[in-house]
Amino acid sequence: MIDPIECPDCEGQGEYPQEMAVIDYTRGGYLEDRMAECPRCEGLGLVEKPEDEYDD
Repeated sequence: MIDPIECPDCEGQGEYPQEMAVIDYTRGGYLEDRMAECPRCEGLGLVEKPEDEYDD
């Protein structure tokens, strides 16, 4: 049976803040924080428990 745990990358939220470059030809551009889907858990907030953490 798969034992899911909270995703360590997004802390179980399913998304995390990511800096995105915004092009602004007048001012040279800037960085903006946007929420992006977590690639590790695919937005679910849960990942499979690593094998080395299983209690046998």
